[in-house]
Amino acid sequence: MRSCIFGAAALALAACGPSPQSADANAAGAASAGPTSPAGAHATASPSAQPPVMGEMACYGSSGPLIGLGHVLLADGAYHDLDGGNPGHWRYDAAAATITFVGGFMDGQVGQGVSAHGYQIATTSCEPSR
Repeated sequence: MRSCIFGAAALALAACGPSPQSADANAAGAASAGPTSPAGAHATASPSAQPPVMGEMACYGSSGPLIGLGHVLLADGAYHDLDGGNPGHWRYDAAAATITFVGGFMDGQVGQGVSAHGYQIATTSCEPSR
């Protein structure tokens, strides 16, 4: 399983890679590993899996926009609320198509079904702001 965590004290984007358990398998098949995602990790999920879109994310519930859940994803793996406060980090797992928030105001939340269109956190839908 591959997962990457980013942030000020974490690895650089290009250093994100396979878990140590799969290093031998990856070395043997490196030539046929396929394309890499923008975050530098080898794409191993289904062809439709895509890393999350960077920038402002708007979140919606059944009654409409959820102002308090809007957030900004940064390419270095950090995120913050729409006011630039309450920072944390995010981790993308390509194999599971999930985004996990670590620290900050969304600590512990997991977005499922990550695509270029956004992700679901429980019954809340988050998508790139227009």
